[in-house]
Amino acid sequence: KYILQDRNEILKDLEMICSDSKDIIFFYETIKMIPSKLLEKRIDDFVYFAVYGNSTEIYCFTEIILSIDKKFLTTNIERIIIKILDTINIDNGYLDYLYLNIVSLYQKLGEDAYLKNFLTNYCKQHENMEIKEIYKDYI
Repeated sequence: KYILQDRNEILKDLEMICSDSKDIIFFYETIKMIPSKLLEKRIDDFVYFAVYGNSTEIYCFTEIILSIDKKFLTTNIERIIIKILDTINIDNGYLDYLYLNIVSLYQKLGEDAYLKNFLTNYCKQHENMEIKEIYKDYI
């Protein structure tokens, strides 16, 4: 059932699961039991929530992403981030939030080459001064 859910259903389930700290622990233990191949089918959604969600969503979905096969992640993460940046319609005031969350995700993944590429090709080149500052802060 989970693999077939749309994004809104995933969020409803996450809110229900994460209503208290005991449920969050259960959530992490449950995620660890799901084979990476099943989680990989929803990687685009997980990355979306990990960079654009609220603080609980960012934390939970980052943990899910970190449980996925590393080779699969390194093969797909950059494509997914670019897709999100190309398709998301966001108020300019929240762009730095999105870009900072992307930087944070790359750091947690330990993907220094992808992080440097993102900072150089997206943050440094951006017209928004706050996003340019991200480049300066991390390089």
